[in-house]
Amino acid sequence: MPLFISSLQERVSTLNNALLYFSDPHKWYAEDSIVQIKIKEDGKFQSDKLKDKLHYKNSYKIKDTLIVDKKSYQIDSIDQEWRYAYLHPLAALSTPQLPEQYIQALLPYFTKAKDKMVIDFWGTWCAPCIASMPQMKALYERTGKDVDFLSICVDDAKNLALSKTIASAHGIQWPQLFNERKIESPNITHYLEVNCFPTYMIVDRKGNIIFSNCGIEGFNELQQILMSKSY
Repeated sequence: MPLFISSLQERVSTLNNALLYFSDPHKWYAEDSIVQIKIKEDGKFQSDKLKDKLHYKNSYKIKDTLIVDKKSYQIDSIDQEWRYAYLHPLAALSTPQLPEQYIQALLPYFTKAKDKMVIDFWGTWCAPCIASMPQMKALYERTGKDVDFLSICVDDAKNLALSKTIASAHGIQWPQLFNERKIESPNITHYLEVNCFPTYMIVDRKGNIIFSNCGIEGFNELQQILMSKSY
């Protein structure tokens, strides 16, 4: 059943117990892609992460899947006078999955006895990424016998050698890949909408994305999942 939310002229509306903040309507020219929506629940804005099969984002666009109160919705349109946004609830989502080309690219990095892999997205330009390497190394030493680890450096081509130097200096023992940043050439980070660094993921051999989150919160959740083997 279609729903609608109002009060858009003030650029904020409510859905269940969440606040939805819309970008300035004066910047809206009937192009849905321009509208940005941020969601605040329990006093905190949502950030890019995957939890309980739900893909939360730092910001959403029209036609995106919005997550509110652990339920999925899609905003279909906004009326010309900016009075209402029309949306509808979505059915429960299946586990997000990588496309086949990326599954095949990751398979060589799975060892025979392991079905899960931790992927760490980082960059030489990202100070928090480098600062977290000692903690990642300690986590690998404690849990690497149960899951595989893979780091993907997302950076400019000129920093390839630097990425290897940084990884070596921190004693990183698991495989390292380099993913050149190119807007005109989409890659795995574009497909997965990795916009926050460092981002941590857990995937399985079939390409199912079991977990994804970023920053300190992401690392703490990753550590809890690996230590408890709740994957």
